[in-house]
Amino acid sequence: MTKMRSQLLPLLNKRFFKFVPEAFLERGGGYFYKLYSMLPASRPRIHSECNLTLGDWVLDTPVGLSSGWADTVDKMSIAHKLGARFVTSKTITLNPRRGNPRPRIIRGERFLINSMGLPNPGVKAWIRLLEQNPPTFPWIQSIFGQSVREYIALIELLEPLVKIFELNFSCPNTEHDLPDIETAIRQIRDITSITDKPVFVKLSPSNTPKGNKKIAEKTQEHIEGLVLINTIPVQHPRLGNYSKRGGLSGDIVFPELLKHLKEVRSSFPTFNDLPIIATGGINSPRRAYIVKRDYDSIVSTITGFLQQGPRIFDLLSLGLTHACKKD
Repeated sequence: MTKMRSQLLPLLNKRFFKFVPEAFLERGGGYFYKLYSMLPASRPRIHSECNLTLGDWVLDTPVGLSSGWADTVDKMSIAHKLGARFVTSKTITLNPRRGNPRPRIIRGERFLINSMGLPNPGVKAWIRLLEQNPPTFPWIQSIFGQSVREYIALIELLEPLVKIFELNFSCPNTEHDLPDIETAIRQIRDITSITDKPVFVKLSPSNTPKGNKKIAEKTQEHIEGLVLINTIPVQHPRLGNYSKRGGLSGDIVFPELLKHLKEVRSSFPTFNDLPIIATGGINSPRRAYIVKRDYDSIVSTITGFLQQGPRIFDLLSLGLTHACKKD
């Protein structure tokens, strides 16, 4: 079995996951990973025993899947089986969205650019999925509203089924511009005032590190924590949307992530002061180790999962294990 694992995973990681087409990610990816999760070689091996708390859950391995891939409850469950100890859902909106025109994923050796545009079935269809198959593992509900009113409506509808929310204040791939710092602070306060559930806010690298720190400082009493960072807005001529705008993610985003973590941690030094879920270019044990050791943050990934395969969760857990032992 060990020999099978050692031969199968590197082959899939290097030859398959890096070049998997866009249509597969959107439609067939869940079926493939479901079959893959049934293989003994796919089962996660490492548990770091960091024992960090996320809402009501205690995570033995604080490694998660970021929002973007898990657009069904079944996919969330598959990601959990493959090693994501917590899973953030696809961002859900009040009404269904088809997303941007294709092509909307550009792949490179060290990066991925996406202009998905938040395709999702809408909140009513999503609620039906949750009611039919309630998740039994740690998970976060990501939501996006075009206004404070829409965010509030989403929370009111989802609150009976959700334990933790993520407010997506960072998507560069919609027709709406991101709010400025002062507007974001005002909106976060208004949105969180209507719920007692823990709320994380996902912030964009379009804001400066000091800007994101200011949001954290002005909303600390209203939120559970931050998700840093989303993709970096860029343009690419091959994207199908009119503006050719997309979000850059992957290996080369990691230095930008560290800038934001460093700035926010200058005001909130530890996880207890302000929980942070770090995402952006974390694709190796060494990088997970740095994020935990130097910035006391939970680790999450999405591009690493899409380009390197589910073995990424074991790799990141390995880095966290060393960081926790050092602590």
